[in-house]
Amino acid sequence: MGGGQERTARRTIDRVALAWALVSLVGLIAMIYRIAAFGSDSIQAGADAMIWALLAFVVSALFCRWLSPRLPRTVAVGLDDTAHLRRWVVAA
Repeated sequence: MGGGQERTARRTIDRVALAWALVSLVGLIAMIYRIAAFGSDSIQAGADAMIWALLAFVVSALFCRWLSPRLPRTVAVGLDDTAHLRRWVVAA
């Protein structure tokens, strides 16, 4: 396994961690805003909280869409190429 694969995997993992942190930050803002708006009788505060929650869902969906092609390449680094050639034989 080359050092280039490890560096690429490390960069991908770092990017995933940063993206996950940003998604979590949006979710945290939505949750804090909703808790703060809970005591308010204002329709605008409830609408703003709903928009933050919707934004959190959209950002989460975009994160999943962005991550899906990157994840298999990242976790497959360092696997032996012969691992895919193994055969399972049922003993009778």
